Amino acid sequence: MPGWFAFIKDRGVKKGDEIIYRVRPEGLRSVYRSAAGQVLLDRFEAGRKPTLGMFASYFAPGSDFRELLIKSLFK
Repeated sequence: MPGWFAFIKDRGVKKGDEIIYRVRPEGLRSVYRSAAGQVLLDRFEAGRKPTLGMFASYFAPGSDFRELLIKSLFK
């Protein structure tokens, strides 16, 4: 994943940027969109491994991913 998000190194994360994950049985799609709506990354990784990695971050002890994910459902 560090290679996917290499563009952030020079650009930085800006207020209003968002990362959108779509988990499907066939794989994981990751989209990084700027606050202005420009798609800076749109990547699909086929298979179960990327999907399982997403779930692992959800269930990891001390992860703030759960709370942010639940809040995102109501935006």
